[in-house]
Parts: sequence; C-alpha cells; structure tokens
Amino acid sequence: MRAYRVFGVTFASDYPFATPLLPGEGAASFSFTCVDRAPLAAGLEERSLLYASHYRDEAGNCLWRIYRMAGCEVMCSADVAEFYLWPDRIVCHRLRPAEDREHQEADGCVIEASFLSSVLAYWLEGRGVPALHASAVALQDGAVAFLSDSGNGKSGLAAALVQARHPFLADDILALSAKDGRWLAQPGFPAMRMWPDEAEFFLGGFETLARVHPRLAKRRLPIGAGSWGAFCDAAQPLACLFVPERRDPADPRDDITLTRIAPRDAVIELVRYSFAARLVQSAGMQPRRLDLLVDISRRVPMYRLSYPYGFAHLGRVRAMVEGWADAATAGSRAAL
Repeated sequence: MRAYRVFGVTFASDYPFATPLLPGEGAASFSFTCVDRAPLAAGLEERSLLYASHYRDEAGNCLWRIYRMAGCEVMCSADVAEFYLWPDRIVCHRLRPAEDREHQEADGCVIEASFLSSVLAYWLEGRGVPALHASAVALQDGAVAFLSDSGNGKSGLAAALVQARHPFLADDILALSAKDGRWLAQPGFPAMRMWPDEAEFFLGGFETLARVHPRLAKRRLPIGAGSWGAFCDAAQPLACLFVPERRDPADPRDDITLTRIAPRDAVIELVRYSFAARLVQSAGMQPRRLDLLVDISRRVPMYRLSYPYGFAHLGRVRAMVEGWADAATAGSRAAL
C-alpha cells in the first residue's frame, strides 16, 4: 500500500487514484481498500437506516443512503458501491465486479469521486474535524475561503486568485483543525474541479481535461508541478471566510461590496455550507459540531461578498479580496 495525505490526514491505500494526491506523512490514520465481496455478511435487515438522500440518479436510485451496523457505518452510493467506515479503515464494496468491463471505468470514477468527497467528509466529521463546502487559496498571511453550494462561483473565485499567482489550497471540501487558539485550513489535493465554461475562460478550453464523474460535466484540472498554477501543501491559518453572492444577470448593479457578518449569523452560514450537513445531523453529531462552528465564527471573520454575474468581473473581485487581505495585514502590524 502507498501512503497519501489529504485534508490533513494520512491514509494507506492500494487504490489506483486518477486524482493527484500528496504523499503521506507519518503513520496512517486509516486504510482504504476496494473489494468485490462485502466485508460483513449482515443484510439490509440488520442495518439501521440513518439517512436517505432525496436526490436520485437517472434510474431513480437514491444517491446516498447511510446505515449503522455494529461497529461501523455503511454509506451506499446508488447502485455502484458500499463504503464500510470504521475508525481505522474504510472498505469499498464494489456492487459490480471488476470484471464487468462495461461499467468498470464509470464505476471507478464514481468510487474515487465519492471517496474523496462525501465519504471522507463524513469520516472527518466523525473524528471531530469540520468539513466545509468551500474553495480556499493561500495568501501571504493566511488562507481565504469561499463558502457556497455547487455552481455558485466558489471555484471561479479561487481560480481567479490562483491565476494571480496565489497558491491553491483546497476545492469543494475545506477541512479545518484547531491549534494554539486558531483555526487552520488543511490542504486538499492538487487538482481543481471546473465546469467547462470556467475552464474555457481560464484555460482557453476544457476538452483535454478528464471528467471528475461520469454523470457530471465538471473537469479535473491538475494544479502545480508543471500544470496550471501552484499548490500549497501545508496547513495555513484561516484568515477569512467569504460568502459569495453572484447577482442575477439581469441585475444592473456593477459594484462589488463586502459586508461583515456577525458571529451569531456566521454560525448559520457555517451550518448551511457544511459539506455533509444532513449526514452529520442524521448521525447525531450536530450538537458537538455546533460548539466547533461557534468557535470558528468567533475567531475567523466572515464577509458577504456581492458582485456582478460574469467572468469578466472576476478580476475586480480578486482585487477586492487582495485589498481586504492587505488591509487586514496592515491592521495587524499596526496593532503590534
């Protein structure tokens, strides 16, 4: 098995990842393997259903179901795989055997995308690590992150900063850890997920980029190491959280505004933009997690970032974020 590092955690695996991952550091916290037989013989009747997603695939299958069994939890991804989660190992049971070449490539994409998103986010939350739905970039004195749902512009904002030579830190999932009275943003993996129109704007095309999931148009863009941009592979102090609000294309306003969000309202935003909010709540982890989110809201400033629709405005938005960071740094120095 090889050792990998993602979201601040080292794990061991023999899975052939297509996504570039950082090499592991220190002892592995868990292992990840893929098998063709369920690791436990218990059937559905012996499982306690915790959560069932209301989202469905083209065949009408529930995209995610979570069951609790004696000693572990099972995350079922439609008709492709079951992930058995223990504290020290995650086992993926392929529901179609590896010899099924018709579905092998597509199933492999689903397994990898699921493991590196919902499965790991849920496992992290079970270990007391908040996982936010955010993209993050490292600036000179700390990381800034953009909180939003899918398709609401967080990757485009991060890409605009990466294009301006700020190292990329995380995309889609931002894992946070507390140390010495502050919150650290942990690096994800050196790849960004872009919609075709984003890749067209930043790169001039998207056709050569691999899909991250067979059911999605999103593409995987490697970051650093001779590819586009640079990657930050070390945890960074979280300097600020931004909640982007991209205005309707029909809105004539052309200004860009930053509005401070009070800590009590910031907690609501942190709950709203948690990556696995419904899963965490269904598993009974929300009360403990709220204490962590309250602490984040008190220690990390949060702003609502309102800006016009369209890629043409991203340069101005980037300059606004850079200006905030410069002013915050100057203010910190003046206070010393």
